[in-house]
Order: sequence, then C-alpha cells, then structure tokens
Amino acid sequence: MTASAFGREGNAVLLPAFGTVAVSEKFVSFVRPGLTEEYSVSVDGVRQDFILADRPAGSGELYLELTLHGATAEARADGATLTLNASGRKLVYNRLHVTDATGNELAARLEGSGTDLLAIQVDDVNATYPLRIDPTFSDANWVSMNPGIPGASNTVNACVSDGSGNLYIGGGFSLVGNVLANHIAKWDGSSWSALGTGVGSTVYALAVNGTDLYVGGSFTTAGAVSANRIAKWDGSSWSALGTGMNNTVNALALSGTDVYAGGAFATAGGVLANRIAKWDGNSWSALGTGMNNTVRALAVSGADLYAGGLHHGGCSKYQLHRQMGRQQLVGSGCGGDQLGLCCCGEWHGPLRRGRFHHGGRRIGQLHRQMGR
Repeated sequence: MTASAFGREGNAVLLPAFGTVAVSEKFVSFVRPGLTEEYSVSVDGVRQDFILADRPAGSGELYLELTLHGATAEARADGATLTLNASGRKLVYNRLHVTDATGNELAARLEGSGTDLLAIQVDDVNATYPLRIDPTFSDANWVSMNPGIPGASNTVNACVSDGSGNLYIGGGFSLVGNVLANHIAKWDGSSWSALGTGVGSTVYALAVNGTDLYVGGSFTTAGAVSANRIAKWDGSSWSALGTGMNNTVNALALSGTDVYAGGAFATAGGVLANRIAKWDGNSWSALGTGMNNTVRALAVSGADLYAGGLHHGGCSKYQLHRQMGRQQLVGSGCGGDQLGLCCCGEWHGPLRRGRFHHGGRRIGQLHRQMGR
C-alpha cells in the first residue's frame, strides 16, 4: 500500500511513483515531494506512517489517497479490512491516529474508496504542520475469547493446547470470564472452566502429553494434594510428581514420556538438581551438575533440549554450559543487559547428541553461535 495522491478533497495532486528510500535504525522511509512514508514494526503490528511536511493549498479537509497492491479493500464501520490476494489473510485498518507538530491529535477518518483504494480525511484547520498520519494495521484473525465478558483477573503466564483443541492457561489470576479458576483454566472453544480447585499460587509453565497436563509454578498445593511447584492434571484430578521442587518451576518441556523442568530450584524429589531436572514417570534425576543460574525457558527439538536463562546484575557474561560427561563453559557465554534473555543451551547426556550455542552473533539481546 502506498500513497498515490494528497491535497484537498476533490482537488488532490497525484504523487510521483518513484522517490528516495532511506534507512535509519528501526525505520525505512520512502520520500517524495511533500510526503514521506515511514515504516517500522512494533508489538501493535506493522506501522506505516505518512508525514506531510507542509499544509496543502486550498480549503476543506486534508485528503490522502492510498493505493493497494496485491490486496482488496472492504469498508467497515471503523475503517477497512484488507484481504491479501495470495493468501487470503485479512488485515484490519481501524486505529487511525493523526497528530500535528505540537502533539495534538486531529479528528480523522479512514474509508474504503473502491476495492483498490483507501482514503484518509483529516480536519487540519487548526493544525501545525508537519502532520503524522498513522493508520496502524493488525491481523484480523485475532478475536476476543468470550467477547463482552472480562478476561483473566490477573496475569496469564503460559498457554498450551491439547490434541482435542482445548486451550489451557496458567498465571496469577483467580477469575477467568465469569468462572472462578485458581491460577489455571481451560477454554473449550466456547466457554471457560476450572480444573478442580486449581493450584495454590502462580503458574508459570504448562505442557501437555496426551490427556495429561503438567503444571509448573510457585504453588505447593494442586487441588487438595500437596504438590511442590509441579503437578499433573489427568482430566479429572490432580497428582504430585514425587515430592516436587524446593523452589519455583519456570519452564517445562516434554520428550516422549520424560518431563523436563527448569527454574530456581536446587533439589527435585530430594535429589540435588541445580535449576534443571528430569521426571521419568517415577522419579526425578539431575542433568549433570545443572545450571549456575535460574532457568527461564526450555524447548525440545528432536534429541536436543534447549535451556535459556536470565542473567541479572554485576556480571557481563552469562555462563552457558554443555554436558558431555562433564560440565564446562563453552566460549564466552552471552553478554547482555543486567536483565536479559540469553540464548539457548542444549543438553546432551540423556538426549544423546548435539552442540551448545553460546555467545557470538548478537541479535538484540539474543545470542547464538553457529557451528562449533
């Protein structure tokens, strides 16, 4: 989508098809006489701003015409829906913001003007130029779960789905929609339900294996059962995994029937297990000498288990390790901010083979070394 004309309604001037492209840090700009298109990416979606340097001549509302490429437009009450020709994916333009040089927000609207055109109209009578026009778009496939009913009463930290299409969420909440649900709940596609009486404190991790849901967090009870920081829901009742952990479980991952847990704990089932451990269905075991700081994330890929952690304060390097009969520091670890996610280690003892990724190429606060 590009700007094709601007000016006053009924008297817009066509823009040239070609201009100058400039790249600066997180922004890409397409510059043509009188107008700059600025592109960036944020959590809200792809942001495409239109910056008008000077007030167009004439009277009436400011008019900006946008031409679509590879998509068709359909008008809606609060903007327009774009359907991508190649994939059928729908994008919604419904969050139009226009501000002037002083930061004042101006009255504006976005309308469909045919299947390949959108029109933005702005009341700029009292505006100070330049103007910034931001018609941020987002994915139309997002929908509210139980629209009209409040969501969770507190933070949701983890989500997982099972083979039947049920969604489970865990966190710090005690209410989801209009259902009392202590820190964990299930969405069946139409309504929320509790899992028994839930767990006694915050949930940080979820994992599903068939009909079994594994839950990790800071709780010490699950239902009426004593369950230290980790528990299993079998669809009807809660059970403990041995005597559990002596501190928080932040992450879970499954490999076959084995359950891997990572967190801030030092023991699992009474066994010394520094922040990472394995449950084989009957008992807990350590993974070598474990990790030297809290584990925040786990993932299994084939025969490899990846572990990520948070590095906090004081040190400039986070120590990542591998197990090949012994534990050792690989490379220089990961540098980062005082609180940052360091990328992933692979566990090699019980999972047979692999390599450990350590400090090297930097992408934001994520680090990965390819090869050896």
